Amino acid sequence: MEEGRHTDAGATARAAATFTAKIRAPLRRSLDDVVVATANGATLVDARPRHLFLGVPGAAGTGHIPGAVSVPYQELVDGATGLFATPSAIGRLLRDAGIDATRPPREVIATCGTGVSATVALIALELAGVHGAGVYDGSFSEWSADPQRPIAYGATG
Repeated sequence: MEEGRHTDAGATARAAATFTAKIRAPLRRSLDDVVVATANGATLVDARPRHLFLGVPGAAGTGHIPGAVSVPYQELVDGATGLFATPSAIGRLLRDAGIDATRPPREVIATCGTGVSATVALIALELAGVHGAGVYDGSFSEWSADPQRPIAYGATG
């Protein structure tokens, strides 16, 4: 309604249809995929709240995968409407995180705590004109479960 589009007050009759889902396997990135991709220069976008990304050494669930950048999912959505922020606003957030939509990284993988909020970041990347290669579905929960994997703290790392 805010956009001035046509609306109807009643129900609209639709013909029955069959939906067939098509699995897009490359969108789901595994731990092994992420290790190889980051070694080859991929950028990880961490969609968790900023305080979790920054972290506190010893506090469970905090810190981030080394080299990741913070783009919290809450900042990608307009809190008042629940809609995605404008592409220009998303672009500013990406620039603040070091991603230039006019010269995007070769490969961008979204991550978060458990692979859910990363989907918000993946869609927002596309809205801003940056192709998101996929979502690391194990995300920080899987990464941090192995004490041998490095965890970075603070704004960079």
